[in-house]
Amino acid sequence: EAERRCDVALGAYAWCGRLDAGGRPVEFAVASLDLDALQKALLEARLPGSSLVFLVDRRGTVVAANPGSAVLIGRSLSATPLVRTILSRDEGFMEADGPDGVMRLIAYSVVPGSGGALRLAIGLDRDEVYAGVNLRRSRNLLVFCLGLLGAVITAYFAGNRLLLSRLRVLAHAANRISLGDLG
Repeated sequence: EAERRCDVALGAYAWCGRLDAGGRPVEFAVASLDLDALQKALLEARLPGSSLVFLVDRRGTVVAANPGSAVLIGRSLSATPLVRTILSRDEGFMEADGPDGVMRLIAYSVVPGSGGALRLAIGLDRDEVYAGVNLRRSRNLLVFCLGLLGAVITAYFAGNRLLLSRLRVLAHAANRISLGDLG
């Protein structure tokens, strides 16, 4: 029974192979990784400026990252909850603190053809993502409150005009009758 394994060495190559039951290679392929091309692609990606994009190998080492996160390249993030989660599943979505400490909405996936050796993660600042929704919610709440205030004022004046004015006439008549004015 042969086992398929792939791995990536930082900045140099990726290899995939099939090993027999004794752990000896049956098939073996090596491909070089062009990290400069990866960095260029990340530069050209049209993502918001505060986005976080990084590629990690199976050991949790950052292989490539967008320019704002370039300081992460070569660092192992395997001890962080974010990268532990990314390495434990093939793909997913989560809300977590990024390596920069900013709360982010992060989508991640295994890079196709890497045999699980590379995983791409893209994170957007949570506050920026929800800013439009929060603005609309606040605006809708303000419009609702203004509408409610208008309804209360309308009810006050309508009630005063339609009900209280008639009650005043009735009270005035009752007062006259109590004073003996029956005419």
